[in-house]
Amino acid sequence: MDIPKARILIVDDEESFRLLLKNLLSEEGFPADVAVDGEAAISKVTSPADGFDIMLLDLRMPGKDGIEVLKFCQEHSIGTDIIVLTGVDDVRIAVDCMKLGASEFMVKPVEAESLLFKIHSIMRAREAEERLRNLETQYTTTLLLDLRTPLSGMLTSIGYFMKGWAGPVTPEQEQLLHYLHDSSEHMQTILDDMIDVTKLEAGTISLAKSPLNMRDLLDSVCRRFEVQARNVGVALKYNGAAPLPPVDADVERIEQVLENLLNNALRFTPKGGTISVSTDTMPSAIEISVADTGCGISEADMPHLFDKYKHVIKKSKEKATGLGLAICKKIVEAHNGKIWAESKPGSGAQFHFTLPV
Repeated sequence: MDIPKARILIVDDEESFRLLLKNLLSEEGFPADVAVDGEAAISKVTSPADGFDIMLLDLRMPGKDGIEVLKFCQEHSIGTDIIVLTGVDDVRIAVDCMKLGASEFMVKPVEAESLLFKIHSIMRAREAEERLRNLETQYTTTLLLDLRTPLSGMLTSIGYFMKGWAGPVTPEQEQLLHYLHDSSEHMQTILDDMIDVTKLEAGTISLAKSPLNMRDLLDSVCRRFEVQARNVGVALKYNGAAPLPPVDADVERIEQVLENLLNNALRFTPKGGTISVSTDTMPSAIEISVADTGCGISEADMPHLFDKYKHVIKKSKEKATGLGLAICKKIVEAHNGKIWAESKPGSGAQFHFTLPV
């Protein structure tokens, strides 16, 4: 079985050792990049342009050391396998590194054969994991689609009853049918969101990119949401005067992001509150922001905002699937953009996302 070539990041403050490792990996056909300290390593693993399978990490470095890099990668769920290379032969340090997510711990001087063996072993494990994940995705998507078919039939049948096509309906029966209809529609929304998340995570949704006039899209979406906002006593403010450069994007998916963010803002903005939509142009991207005057988000909940099924705000005016922000994140990242939030409890929330131009 052919093992895919790993993209490797070498993190070490000793130039001669970095060069030695890079030459060794180059001879084996592994593309490698280098970082001279922990700060540079964190910058590289969080850059959208970079994606590393394996990090060769020194522990003792000036500034941020290897332990701090391990903690950062663990806290931010960086999907890079880390091999710690250190001159300190201490089993307690090794255990600490493993607890922080290190895949391997090796003491310098490192034998080339042993290092390459560990790299190949990690890549075999990553490939096996990817195959299992693909099988799981295929099964999950098929199951969700199979569930959606009978649910659509239920909704159609309930609609027939509500229209009286199957005979007269009493007021009590009509009330129950409305409840069944609303519950079934909510279940259908959950299934649709789950299908979207599953496909986006697996990379099986292809983006139909084309030149997109973001100003026109924002005008259209905001006009629709102005009516919804007015009906619940919320003001929606949007200044569409400033021009925006065109972006290469899937219009339906970006519209989905805007709708999810505005729906989210409407759910958590009380009557008399305000939702503001704004834009900004940067040298290589445009930024779209949706701000509300709702209850805000606690500092403890902020890291979990874009997690699947994680409800970080308990009070809401309507049911939600808990997947909307996770879907937004996947779509924006698929466009090589970024999405983030800012908030303080009681001061509302601001969601921002960027798209490259």
